[in-house]
Order: sequence, then C-alpha cells, then structure tokens
Amino acid sequence: MSTLQVAPVETRSDDPKKQIVNDFSIQVATVNGSGSQTANSVLMRSIFQMGIPVSGKNMFPSNIAGLPTWFTIRASKQGFIARKKEIDFLIAMNPETAREDVMKLDSGAAVVYDQPLKLNELRSDLHFYPVPFDKLVGPVCPEAKLRKLVRNMIYDGILARLLDIDMEEMRKALFKQFGKRKAKAAELNMGALAAGFDYADKNLPKTDPFRVEKMNATAGKIIIEGNAAAALGSLFAGVTVVTWYPITPSSSLVESLIGYLKRFRIDKETGKATYAVVQAEDELASIGMALGAGWAGAPSTTSICSTRWTSASPAPFSSSCCSGSACARQHLWSGRASGRISRRSLSGSASAWSPSWRPRASTPRATTSISSTSPASRSRCV
Repeated sequence: MSTLQVAPVETRSDDPKKQIVNDFSIQVATVNGSGSQTANSVLMRSIFQMGIPVSGKNMFPSNIAGLPTWFTIRASKQGFIARKKEIDFLIAMNPETAREDVMKLDSGAAVVYDQPLKLNELRSDLHFYPVPFDKLVGPVCPEAKLRKLVRNMIYDGILARLLDIDMEEMRKALFKQFGKRKAKAAELNMGALAAGFDYADKNLPKTDPFRVEKMNATAGKIIIEGNAAAALGSLFAGVTVVTWYPITPSSSLVESLIGYLKRFRIDKETGKATYAVVQAEDELASIGMALGAGWAGAPSTTSICSTRWTSASPAPFSSSCCSGSACARQHLWSGRASGRISRRSLSGSASAWSPSWRPRASTPRATTSISSTSPASRSRCV
C-alpha cells in the first residue's frame, strides 16, 4: 500500500460565492527592519488559534535593514506545512518589489496594497484592495518615529476582515506576542489592528473566494519559530557557553536561548548564572570562541549568518565536551581564516570538527582541522 497521499487542490474561482476555505497561502512583501515580523507572527498565530493548521517561512536574500523580505503563511486544512508555489493573497508593502510581485501572481489571486502604488492598473484578472496605510496610521500613532513599525499591524486588521479571522483571536495573539512587559506597545498596535479592520469593513467589499473557518486540528499542538526550537534543543543538549554575532536572521536563536538560560540555568543556592554568553566582533570570532570553549570542556554553541551565502538561514554550530568535537549543522566553512567563507551543502548530514586532531606544540600559529562526513572533503583553516 502506498504511503503517498495525493489530495486534490481547490481551484480558484472569480465567484466569491464559491469559497476556498482554510486552503490558501499569504505572502507579505515588506522590507527588513520595518517591524513586519511582529505583524506576521500575530497573523499566523491567530489562524493557528482558530484550530487551522498553519506554517510560515521568512524569505530574505539580504540581511541588511531596508532591503526586501517576503514572509509566506500557508493555511492548510489537511495539515500540509510546505510552502506552496502559488501565492493566493499578496500583501504588497514594498514599493521596490510590488510591481514584480503582482506580475508573478496567478489569475484570481488577491492583493492588498498601499494605495499610492496604484497596482490595480497593472492587471485586470486579480482582486485588488487599495489601503491608505499612512492616512490610517496617523490618528492611531501620534509619534512619527513609531509609525513605520505600527503601520504593518494595519494589514493584519485588513486581512482579519477580508478572511473572516476572529478578531478576539487576533487580540490574544497580539498580547501574547508583546507579553505583559510591553502592554503599552500592545495597546498601540491593537489600535492599528482595529483601524485596519474598520477600514476594510467600510471601504473594501470582498470579491475574492478565500476565507478561514474555525477547525479543531491544532488541539494539543504548539506553534514555535524554528530558531526558538533550535534554542530549546541547545538548552536540552546542556549548552553552557553561547557565542554570537547579532545579525538577522540568526539573532533570534540566541535571543531565545538567552531567555531560556535566564530561567533554567541559575544556581538555586547562589543565584548565579551557570552559563556564559559572549558577543563577538564578527562571525569568525564567534566560531573560534565556541570551538575554544568546546576544547576546554564546555558544551558550547554559536549561531551566525553571512551575506555571502545564498541562503538566509542561520547556521548553528554546537560544541560537545562529551565527544570533544564541534558539530556544524547545515553549512561547512573552509578556506583560510581571512574572512572569505565558502559554502558546501551537507545534504542534511552533519559535519564535525575532527576530534582526533590537535595543534602541534611546535606550531607557531593556531591551526585547526575541519572535516565533513566524507574523508575526501577534508580541508584545513590556518
């Protein structure tokens, strides 16, 4: 009996009466540093809290603030979590990529966009929803410096109305995202959420077929960011030394880990921390610190990212005192230690710093050996 399940995909329809329920993807196109991650997390969690299986993926080819980023959310009543090739609902917030993003859409998709962009002039086979974001955010956020961050929450409100997302679930997700310590910020963003919902209710008649409907498919499950899950894994593995160089998208891994360490790695008798977190001057220094700590017998880890990579995924290193080695998951660095980094795919397998090799006493400079699972792919960093 085959283990492959083939499910029919619901076809799009220009008739809003023929609805597509709990089976679509949303893409939010913004820029790094605009605060969109908070709005995207709230949106995804709201759908999850309605009992609908959902997953998210952040895509950004650059780590520099102000450059393009795309966040894709997939809602699937069948529980599929891989990203879909097709985008059903586009939130176009980045003027630099908006036109290209719209032109890539299949016929019948929906687009929420910043009104001045006039994206509705590009095609006639899409469902367009123009929104004056700057006009709406002004009354909600009097402080001009914060408007860039708060305006993103407006599109959450727009989608809540257009997709029938429960506003109470939106509120719960919002306050969970900010926590008790940021109640004032949560209230400010709640105002933006409500402003978006009210505007859509009064000015945007629904023409697309996409919507959500409550299910009970997420009971007993949690929703967690990949970096937070990796941080938990490091904690359970016994990490005591954490080195890092803060840079998107790897920063949240160590930030999450620091939060866990403060909760679970404090000596009950003395009240002192039983761990060390060190911020390095760059990525290579962070790797060296983690290795040094591992060789000294401390379970250590680092999470770094480089703009030289074609992938924006963080690459965690971990060093284990049990085996005397450091494991590099996902990426392998090789070449001279001059800041030039090359990337080799490990095809899902782990590579390890050779535990049998140690610097010779006569060697004037520190020398390390790095090896992959294949002996033929060994290289040396000097």
